[in-house]
Amino acid sequence: MKEKIWLKIKESFSTALVAVFILVIAFVIIWVPFKLLPGIFSKGSNYVATSLSSTFIPGENKTATTTTKETKSPQSTTVSNQISSYAGKPDLSVKLLSTGIINRSTKQFTQTSTMGTGDEVGMRFEVRNIGNAVSGSWNLKATLPSATTPNYNSDPQMSLNPGDRIEFTLGFDNPTNIGSVTAYVYADPANVINESNEGNNSIGVPFNIVGGSTYGYNYGTTYNPTYNPTYTGTTYTWTSLAGACSVLPSTVYTGTIVNWNASATGGNGYFTYSWNGSDNFVSTDKNPTKIYYTSGTKTGTVVITSNGSSITKQCTVNVVDQYNNYNTNSSDLSLSLVGVGSVDSSGQFIQNSQVSRGSNIAIKVRITNIGTTYSGSWTITGTVSPSLPGYTYRQDNQISLAPNSTSDYTMVFWNPQITGDNTFNIQISQSGNDLNSANNNLTATVRVY
Repeated sequence: MKEKIWLKIKESFSTALVAVFILVIAFVIIWVPFKLLPGIFSKGSNYVATSLSSTFIPGENKTATTTTKETKSPQSTTVSNQISSYAGKPDLSVKLLSTGIINRSTKQFTQTSTMGTGDEVGMRFEVRNIGNAVSGSWNLKATLPSATTPNYNSDPQMSLNPGDRIEFTLGFDNPTNIGSVTAYVYADPANVINESNEGNNSIGVPFNIVGGSTYGYNYGTTYNPTYNPTYTGTTYTWTSLAGACSVLPSTVYTGTIVNWNASATGGNGYFTYSWNGSDNFVSTDKNPTKIYYTSGTKTGTVVITSNGSSITKQCTVNVVDQYNNYNTNSSDLSLSLVGVGSVDSSGQFIQNSQVSRGSNIAIKVRITNIGTTYSGSWTITGTVSPSLPGYTYRQDNQISLAPNSTSDYTMVFWNPQITGDNTFNIQISQSGNDLNSANNNLTATVRVY
């Protein structure tokens, strides 16, 4: 009897072991393809190069925060407390900003429309809440033309108030094909959020992939290719960074606009500019402007950055006080055209672009002293082309002009004989120092019929 009971227990135990073994095998069969592999290829591992970084930009005059972190899996984001007093529905909108490549060492994004099979291909896009209610937590999904990571699913992203947005940079490696390929990005792919518009939650991102040999990058110096028969890097020439700055005009008066200019070559072809200088001059524009209200030498310094390298250039402008600096020798006569035509029998100027043959041609000009001292005596001359005997006009010893004063002058040429366009060259010169002689000349054309 005892032996029968013992045999029964052994049989039951063996059956239980077989059942457990079958359950383990079934678990492995289900878990490997449906959990482990997606965890490797979608969530990232040491064997894939999928990266996601982001910058949160608030929409209601709050301070922007950057939470950029390169990962081998979707980025973890802490969901913060959001304002919940909005009415209506949220609306997540996805917009492409640029495509490019990501430097594997520095993680710097370089904008380009052509990538190599050996590059980490990247895209920059934003997700913005253009609705009128808080979005709640959501996630991203990307379908990528990558042999390593064809599907990418992010961790939950932070809730967005109306107007808030997040700018993302998503990178992947091993493009599936050479030529034109497309990635697709989806915000809230499962439609968890009840939005006012579900049609703007996704974008298609085109890439142009080039295949062939690998090229090695030598950032900041002359670009030197190295051969490898497997992949292709982007075939750009990235040379040493060079730049310059200039300012126009080089001498100005207080209260007038100064134009600062920067130029750059080399690097990776994409540049940022950071200006600072005299009188609280600060700008990130390439060609900023500034007005100075005090005299003296003003300095502008620009830091030009490209591909992680920077150079610094400096230039200066001389600012003259146009009201309180009359003791300096800085008069400036400026010549401008008032009009062309003829004079009548009483000497009255009549403006007209055409005159009849045998009458007269009158050129009316204005001379202004835009400098800071008296001009001294000056001379005005005029010649005409085609030239005719006696068609040269000159008047010397004209009265000195005070700063900011003007004088209108009418030059009359009699009995024009050549029909067609007659071009007149007018010039002034002064006995004293002229701060800027470039504004002392003009030309005027009158048609004779």
